[in-house]
Amino acid sequence: DKIKKVRIVVKTQPRKSGIGKKPEIFEIEIGGEKWNYGKEINIDIFKEGEFIDVVAVTKGKGTQGPVKRFGVKIQTRKAAGKRRHVGTLGSETPRRVLWTIPMSGQMGFQKRTEYTKRILKIIIKGGYVLIEGSLPGPRKRIIRLRSAIR
Repeated sequence: DKIKKVRIVVKTQPRKSGIGKKPEIFEIEIGGEKWNYGKEINIDIFKEGEFIDVVAVTKGKGTQGPVKRFGVKIQTRKAAGKRRHVGTLGSETPRRVLWTIPMSGQMGFQKRTEYTKRILKIIIKGGYVLIEGSLPGPRKRIIRLRSAIR
């Protein structure tokens, strides 16, 4: 009978920003606030100087080895086998390779949240936001802004 979470379906408008991409659809959870359904959400819901969180997908770097991916130390010159590999895959007793062992694989293209970024300036006419600090992902990738939780 009680509703615990309310989510709305949001569609982006990339043509307004001048990017020739398809619109993306995703869900956003609402925290019990009043909301005008079916209306456009503008940037003026935030204020200058307010702290926000930025959620985005990072840049993809393809398949990388353990040295670049996890910062594993390169083996010495006399190492048996390879120099840019992990020295050991673990102990004998678990009889399997644990997930904590650094191995090669996909690097980047993961959802990441940057916490407590300050809004420097909001230009409502053009729909621009100046945010202090770096943001995850390449230039044309979509980012989500939300109120800071920390």
